[in-house]
Amino acid sequence: ITDALGNTETYTYSGHSLTEFRDKNGHTTSYTYNALGLPITVTDALGNQTTYAYDDKGRQLSVTDAEGGVTSFEYDAVGRIVAEHTKVSDTATATTKHTYSKAGKLLKTVDALGGETSYEYNANGFTTSTKDALGGTVTTEYGTNGEPLKRTDANGNETTYEYDKDTAQLVSVTDAEGNETRYTYNDRGLLIQTTDAEGNATTYEYDALDRVAKTIDALDGETIYAYDSMGRTVSETDAEGNKKTYTYDALGRTKTETDGAGNKTTYTYDPVGNLLVTTDANGNETKTEYNAINAAVKQIDGEGNETTYTYDKVGRLLTETDALGGVTAYTYDLAGNQLSVTDPEGNVTKYIYDLLGRAVEQINADGSKTRTVYDALGRTTESYDELGGKTATTYDANGNQLTVTDPKGNKTSYQYNRKDQITVITYADGGETHYTYNALGNVSEVTDQNGNATKYTYDALGRTHTETNAVGVVTEYGYDKVGNTVSVTKDGTVIAKSEYDGAYRVIKTIDGLGNAGTKQYDGVGNVLVSTDREGNATQYTYDKNYNLLKTTDAEGGVSSSAYDALGRVVSATDENGNATTYTYDKNGNVLTETDALSGVVTNTYDARGRVAATTDKLGATTTYTYDAAGNLRKETDANNAYAVYQYDANNNLIQYTNRNNEWVKYAYDCMNRQVKETNQLNHATEYEYDLAGNQTAVIDGNKNKAIYTYDGLNRLVSKTNAEGGMFEYRYDSFGNTAGTTMYGGGDEKAATTYAYDAAGNLLTETSPLGSVTTYTHDKEGNVLTQVDENGKQTAYTYDKLYRMVSRKDADGTATFAYDKAGNMTSAKDGNGTVAFAFDALSRTTAVTNEDGTTTAYTYDAASNRLSITYPDGKAVTTAYDSLGNVKSQTDHDGTGITYTRDAEGRTIKEGHSDGSTTEYDYNAAGLLTLQKEVTKSNSTRRQTAYTYDDAGNIVSENRSGVDIDKKDELVRYYYDKANQLIRTNIEGKNTKYSYDLAGNLLSDGTNTYTYDLQNRLVSKTGKDGTTTYTYDAAGNLIKKAAPDGTTEYTYTAQNKLKTGK
Repeated sequence: ITDALGNTETYTYSGHSLTEFRDKNGHTTSYTYNALGLPITVTDALGNQTTYAYDDKGRQLSVTDAEGGVTSFEYDAVGRIVAEHTKVSDTATATTKHTYSKAGKLLKTVDALGGETSYEYNANGFTTSTKDALGGTVTTEYGTNGEPLKRTDANGNETTYEYDKDTAQLVSVTDAEGNETRYTYNDRGLLIQTTDAEGNATTYEYDALDRVAKTIDALDGETIYAYDSMGRTVSETDAEGNKKTYTYDALGRTKTETDGAGNKTTYTYDPVGNLLVTTDANGNETKTEYNAINAAVKQIDGEGNETTYTYDKVGRLLTETDALGGVTAYTYDLAGNQLSVTDPEGNVTKYIYDLLGRAVEQINADGSKTRTVYDALGRTTESYDELGGKTATTYDANGNQLTVTDPKGNKTSYQYNRKDQITVITYADGGETHYTYNALGNVSEVTDQNGNATKYTYDALGRTHTETNAVGVVTEYGYDKVGNTVSVTKDGTVIAKSEYDGAYRVIKTIDGLGNAGTKQYDGVGNVLVSTDREGNATQYTYDKNYNLLKTTDAEGGVSSSAYDALGRVVSATDENGNATTYTYDKNGNVLTETDALSGVVTNTYDARGRVAATTDKLGATTTYTYDAAGNLRKETDANNAYAVYQYDANNNLIQYTNRNNEWVKYAYDCMNRQVKETNQLNHATEYEYDLAGNQTAVIDGNKNKAIYTYDGLNRLVSKTNAEGGMFEYRYDSFGNTAGTTMYGGGDEKAATTYAYDAAGNLLTETSPLGSVTTYTHDKEGNVLTQVDENGKQTAYTYDKLYRMVSRKDADGTATFAYDKAGNMTSAKDGNGTVAFAFDALSRTTAVTNEDGTTTAYTYDAASNRLSITYPDGKAVTTAYDSLGNVKSQTDHDGTGITYTRDAEGRTIKEGHSDGSTTEYDYNAAGLLTLQKEVTKSNSTRRQTAYTYDDAGNIVSENRSGVDIDKKDELVRYYYDKANQLIRTNIEGKNTKYSYDLAGNLLSDGTNTYTYDLQNRLVSKTGKDGTTTYTYDAAGNLIKKAAPDGTTEYTYTAQNKLKTGK
């Protein structure tokens, strides 16, 4: 047989039996037969042979594939298959059994594990009942013509069907919730309208050959179809007028596809129909080669990188070799179940299956295992993680999840409506989320665990029309005729618009102020040019595999990347030409990262691809070990000091032990939220939550409680400390912070308000005393002007990358310059110019001041600063230990300090140039408990010991030493519920302190203080009289009137102190 392209396939017969078939590529499949004319072997073009065996009645007894997999059959006396045996391994066979009625109807099937499925029939032979292996039953009732009238699922939910009495065509389907979909036909029996449960109709029109010529959706959007003489679709024009076109070769295979934007993809095939080349709209080709049985053996991407495949004798993938020679290998059992996967690094993951071919155990490359238990219907009922933690799942008769119980026994429950949609989720803490639906099954309302409801409405095409959140703000979505979102309106204000090309790609976005940004694309959808709202364009180029090669920013800066054959970045070069390079192992894990100054970070990995060790740029190595579940278990630093992590059955961190063997324990509630943190000194901080998971309280170690409240959108609206001090938040309809309220001086509430434009830019900030700061912005939201409360204006300009290049105020203008990578290279104002120099890692290497003098900086490979050399040539040098802690610092005159540290990096000893030392001790919470100054002769000069309460506040300070009046001194500290100091006792002498609700100090035993609504000090009264303080609108202190005289202050436009007299 020769096709329209001249390709020939050949059939050879012996009598009436086909003995050889040669396809259009010249590949041959051969057949042999027994004496009854039944095929006994089929040999494919690669020589792989499938054999068949029969009994003397010609019934097939077995099929043996080319890999030795055997399926055999048993029959009853009338020739029906009563058993199928599939060989899984040399020692295991899976058997499925069947029983039949006298009329030959299948009554029961028993799977290899004994699960039974049974069937019942009516007098006409139609299946009326199907009972699954767990007793779940689906029933069907029929009409006189055998048409199904009612189906009842295993939960008893009914779906009913109605038919036209004359044509017997289906005209109505009513679901279990009573929602009806209706169907209308023309006189030729063609469907011309579908009407959903809410009355939305989709209409179909046909051409003279009864092909769909037009569909009209419920909003009158039309899609038009055109066909060639062979009935193949040649064009499809959507409701926006975008036309997709198709062409075909002589054999009816798709030759080209052109989208609505004119981008064409071309396909070429071999004679038997295998896709050989796909040429995208950019002209890039992806090629595929096939073996003699039409399995892909090589794929060549657009850059010419090859991936090859090998198969076993039955066509199962054996190896996949990537373009760099990395091989992934697969093995299978006789039934075709995948037994193992070996990754390119040689790590093997193994699988064990039950007789139904379900994976019951996975053995990871490190020997850890996960297990899965199934019910008779193949649903997962128990899963065990690598540490044995069990997650249990139960189901209803329809297969919906009813409960999920985690390894700690916390249960989440689910309820459903009659359409199997979730209606209630009940969490382990008793909180519930409720869902309601409209007649079309779209979610109409979601109520969270705190009772906050979000409501949704939909248009006639099922797209979200409005979303009303829990505080009543309505967001409305607008669409074009093909469903692209073209506008978003919130609380009556349009906040975003979008425009699209014929391929449905966004080409313009417009903010709430009408400012537009645009995008241009290549033929396959890569962004070529992105132009922001100020008209600044960033350009992108790609390789033939669509990897980003080069980015050219709006200032002409170019960054680039290079890739290996697997599409991984091997070098990234910044705008200054500095390159970072990467190497990888065969699994794609980063082995080395080398910076532009040849500093190298090296990684090694364990068998499961987790980082096992990292060696930094100075050669210091940190190693990591993990538990079987993949949690970090131990972290060992370059000094061989280690931290240990412990977890509960839900993989929550329950104890962290640091390198000093000091531990902190963590406790969690049934929702896996942290509820307690306890250190080794038994100091505990506790946390409380509402049902939605918002943190409602923090209780410190002294049992002082801070309280937090939230609105219906779970946004923080207030926080109150244990003394009643409160801070409140208000939000506008767009989610911006509209105001804050806190206590001001005199315990009055003081409010700050904020106003924004339609793009979300801050326009005004009004203080509690009514002073206003105003802002203007460019189209990208950068501040152009700021006018402070005194009416002083500061103006800003930016380059095309929105780096500030000038700042102008009444004091003058400052300008700023940058290199291509964004490092500031100079800052110039009326005092002169400061210049900055950088190395290839963007570290500051020199600062040249206005007077021309230069300070220089050097660094080690890990970016620790090694030296500072001042303009006079004098230098300060610093040395570091292997963990990056400062080990010593030496001044230009040779004096300096050395540091000795504990395993956690805390300073335990400072050595000074005069031979003296300062020693430090800490408690298990890491708080300083002793500071001791020791002379060169090893005598203690001064010593201070500290104790703390359960909240970490210092409660005593025991000072001793000759420098403190030659006597010891004990200081005790006392705190209120907000952990504010309220009393000190120094050797029996008390000093008391009091505060207002804003935390301002009102009295300290010597003076009393008052404050304004902005918590600025306005008066201090002591034994010498009262001092008052006056401020300008910007909050600058302009006058201080004290009993001994008055001082007035003036300020620059930047509110920097200029004079005081």
